[in-house]
Amino acid sequence: MKNKNYCISAMDIEDCVCCAVASLKKKEFGCETENNQFPTDYTREESCVKPPQEKFRAKYKPCKPANSCTSKNETLAQMHYEIGSAHDSKGEIKLAIQSYNFCLECNPSHVQARYKLGHLVRKHMESSINVNLGNIKQAQGDLQGAMELYIEATNLNPGNVEAWTNLGLLYQYNNNLESSLQCNRTIISADPTNDTAYYNMACTLHDMGNIDEAIQMYKSATNLNRSHRDAFYNLGVAYHQSGRESDALQNYRQALAIDESFVEARNAIQLLSSVSAPASTLRSRTEIRRSQNNLRLSFATSGL
Repeated sequence: MKNKNYCISAMDIEDCVCCAVASLKKKEFGCETENNQFPTDYTREESCVKPPQEKFRAKYKPCKPANSCTSKNETLAQMHYEIGSAHDSKGEIKLAIQSYNFCLECNPSHVQARYKLGHLVRKHMESSINVNLGNIKQAQGDLQGAMELYIEATNLNPGNVEAWTNLGLLYQYNNNLESSLQCNRTIISADPTNDTAYYNMACTLHDMGNIDEAIQMYKSATNLNRSHRDAFYNLGVAYHQSGRESDALQNYRQALAIDESFVEARNAIQLLSSVSAPASTLRSRTEIRRSQNNLRLSFATSGL
């Protein structure tokens, strides 16, 4: 602890556990204090919560010494360890690492947490390294080698979004569309706010001819990212293929508003404005912006 002569504060507990646990522990451990420190003359009889900007002006009595809190710290550490184990079993490596770190803050002698933390950090870093090696293979034209490295990265860390994204793009590039969809579903299930996953999934569905489903995915991408030029453009193409020309025109204009140099969107607007072009004509003149066109080196970091 920061000051081993005094008990930990409720603010320290909040930093260690989820809100539900913290709210219970506040009653047990006492008051929040400024800068997470107890004054040397603290008493529990004073008001329990004080605004950060307010100074302690009253007279305080000594708090109980730290050894009276030892068993409570160990209990709290074990709670974090169990939370970390639950995240670990679900493949949520970052959350597991965070929980094991909290456990060790409460009890630095927790051997199991220290062992598991080291193991997970190693897996996390190896997964990031594999993504970067896969990107290098991809740049060299060795797509099969890149795919193998991305797969290994997802095995090491199922929460590695970069690995799943790049693997999904390669599956799409190789026309393994079902596997590509599954990669993006995995990302979305872990992070429902990932607009790139929605966009890549929409492109795959679009290529499969599932226009209605693709429209929904494009809309999800544009709702999450109002600056996603290609998502608005592809949504326009999908709408035109469905015979909804006014909706198509609206989305082309939105794409052009985002990027005034977007030639494909400008051509599509001119095409729709000049004639009532059939969907097949539009598709031949303005192909969808497929997600595999965005294959690029996106190096992963350990994030620790």
